[in-house]
Amino acid sequence: MASLQQSQVLSHSKARRAANNNYSKLTQTLYAKLTKLCLEYNNHIYFLAYRNGRFNGFVYQRRPVGLGHHQVKMLSTTCILRQL
Repeated sequence: MASLQQSQVLSHSKARRAANNNYSKLTQTLYAKLTKLCLEYNNHIYFLAYRNGRFNGFVYQRRPVGLGHHQVKMLSTTCILRQL
């Protein structure tokens, strides 16, 4: 019985780790493509993703910068209002 629980916990941990690794790789690929898009077409991109209770943001304005707390709050409020 205990070994069954351990194997279930282990398989759940492996699945969660694989999902996190896939998400991380896809996010890096997306950021690279967004950066390329900005450089080739000289535009600004604001991207906000929400996962596991956290916001991940990407802003490109001729150079990549992180989103501050105020910008994340403003963008998340805007997204919520658009969904209503």
